[in-house]
Parts: sequence; C-alpha cells; structure tokens
Amino acid sequence: IGTCAFRYQPALTRIEIPASVASIPQGAFDGCSRLQEIDVAPENPYFASQEGVLFDRSRTVLLRYPEGAQRGVYTVPDTVEVIASSAFMSCTGLRHVTLGNTTRCIMERAFADCRLDSVLIPPSTTEIAENSLGSYYCRSPLIYGEPGSAAQAFATEHAEKFRFKNLYYFTHAEEEKGEGSQAEASSVPPAVSE
Repeated sequence: IGTCAFRYQPALTRIEIPASVASIPQGAFDGCSRLQEIDVAPENPYFASQEGVLFDRSRTVLLRYPEGAQRGVYTVPDTVEVIASSAFMSCTGLRHVTLGNTTRCIMERAFADCRLDSVLIPPSTTEIAENSLGSYYCRSPLIYGEPGSAAQAFATEHAEKFRFKNLYYFTHAEEEKGEGSQAEASSVPPAVSE
C-alpha cells in the first residue's frame, strides 16, 4: 500500500487488506473520516484486525483505529504493548480509551486531534511520548492512572493541559455507590465535573 493510497478519502467506510499486503505506511488511512472498519485477511502474515482495528500480526502493536468508528468507548486488548504513532489520530467519535494491562509505550501523536474525555493508562505503561495525547486543536483528556506511575508523571509535567485522577476512583466509583460490580464500573469512567 502506497503512502497516500487512501489518504483523505472521506467516502471510504470499510477496507479489506488481502493476504498479499506486506507493508502499510503510517498515515495511509489519515483523513478517512468515515472509515469504520479495517479488515485483514486471516492468512496475512504481517497484519491482523480485531473488531475493525488494525494490528501487527502478533497483535502487540495497535497500528490504526478507524477514524469514523463511533463506539464512544474502546478497550485496547491486553496483547498490545505499543500504541503506534497516529494510531488514534482524528478519531473524534471516541470519548474514553482504556489501555490494556500490557501496554508499555504510547508513541508520538497516538491520540492527536481526538476529542477524548478520558484515558486510563495502566502501571505497565512506562513510556509516553511528549505529544502523544491531545493537540492544540482539541481538548486534553483526563488521565486515570496509579499514583507514582508514568501516567501521573506525564500529567504532572503537563499540568497546564492535563488532569490526573487516581485509578481507584475510576474502578470503584460505581461500586461505592452500590450500583454495580467493579467489572461494570471499569468499562466507562464516571462523569467528571470541570
């Protein structure tokens, strides 16, 4: 797939990647604002897809979440170790992302130009690129994490843009109200007043 093969194709809603594709450059699907699903042929030796999201074959790198997907909430699979550069760029339909428990790295511009309200970053995440969350054009998300984590350090270092909240309040908010189990409470963050 060429660098600009599908770039800025607003009519594109779904793409199928055959087994023969060995390379997909970063930004290949940028500007495809209605793209809801990226499907990879199961026999492709280099890439995989899950729920319409593009990964490397081993599913350790999340390469691209489709810009037009309107899920609102997304949980990164626990197999993922790296959120690639621009992986969620311009995904304005997302409001909350929970990173998987094995995610260790968020690359540059991973969440650029999103409209996230919040992102849950686990203690396994030790590398957060300087410009990985938010952008000049969109609001910066509330960061949920554990005290002493890279997530807290990142939010503290960029306090003019980001707010940090202890992960405990995310996972136990509904449980403490008696309105559900911890598993139910951890799927969507509680409302945050400005």
